[in-house]
Amino acid sequence: MPIPSEVRQRLIDSVDAFCARDRPGDTLLVAALENALASQPLYAEPYISDLQTTLPIRLACASNIEEKIRIAYSGYKLTAIHAAIILSVPLDELTKGSLNDTVQLPGILKLCLDGMTSLVKHFLISQKSSLADARQNNEKDACANRDNHACIFMHTGKGEVAHIVPFTWNENADKFETTRTAVSWSALLFPESVVTQLLDICATDVGCSDKRWNMVYLNRQLHFWWSRGYLGLKFHGWVKASDNDTSENPEVIVKVQFHWLDRRTRNASDEIPITGDASSMRAMAERQMAFEQDGSPSHQRGEEGGIISAFRVDMCTPIVSGHIAEVKMPEQDAQKFKALLELRWSIIRIAAMSGAAENPELLPEPESSSDW
Repeated sequence: MPIPSEVRQRLIDSVDAFCARDRPGDTLLVAALENALASQPLYAEPYISDLQTTLPIRLACASNIEEKIRIAYSGYKLTAIHAAIILSVPLDELTKGSLNDTVQLPGILKLCLDGMTSLVKHFLISQKSSLADARQNNEKDACANRDNHACIFMHTGKGEVAHIVPFTWNENADKFETTRTAVSWSALLFPESVVTQLLDICATDVGCSDKRWNMVYLNRQLHFWWSRGYLGLKFHGWVKASDNDTSENPEVIVKVQFHWLDRRTRNASDEIPITGDASSMRAMAERQMAFEQDGSPSHQRGEEGGIISAFRVDMCTPIVSGHIAEVKMPEQDAQKFKALLELRWSIIRIAAMSGAAENPELLPEPESSSDW
């Protein structure tokens, strides 16, 4: 879309004023300005959810689910994390699947919501203990070499290897059994074939996911924000690195799309009404839709002050939702990389939307199926 004439004139005036001044350091600023004006980072329109068209159905399903669960659990109310789950799962899951209130028992509906909550909590709590760490240094080094020891988005050096899903998920036998139970709830998000793949990747043996295909190289600050739900990385397809590669496991270039996320800061375990005041499920959805329609902008201010944003240093340009990084790897690695990115993308969106990313320890522990 062309820049409006008044904005163009404002830019021209600013450049004229800049060129007319004379002070130390301007040579570097000129180079930065030239880089910014010439920059053409890879970009695709950022993700927009289906809430614009499905919200009425999702709200009705939420109301029906709540009423159905109350048959067995008097006074039951949905919480913010439940609302975010219902707003995020595929619509078929609500109308034809495990969250279909017309065919499922109250205990099953509650178990599904609590199970998905346990997956979100298991991810968030586990990654806190594994941030900026890795057990297998050879895999960590392989990731850094693959990504040229530079953040795949900011292109800064001296960053760190970031796991897509926490390596602590399978650091011992007890952990990978817990992970197997938690990841099985991804059946609310993905087809059975994908769930089977995720279980195979994440919960088959000690250390099974501490691999380069579960890692990307990130700037340390960006890694921290990723872990806290300020941003999400979305799989955006892959292409063959060379048309001449006819091997069974050709090199491919995986496209990873950057998204800033809207981030709720209230307790995700708080009970919320489905409609009504500013804390309702409807208000949560409307805030999410407005954020997406605005292009999923960066957080201009953090909760404690300070600007939360990022720049691509080689182009002197801000990183916006829709920017794409490319990561080269064998196709068999890319299949696992894709599955893990999609799992994390789904979890972190629910966590950010609900408030769980802020205080995951406040999420409830999963109940035993015998409790219902």
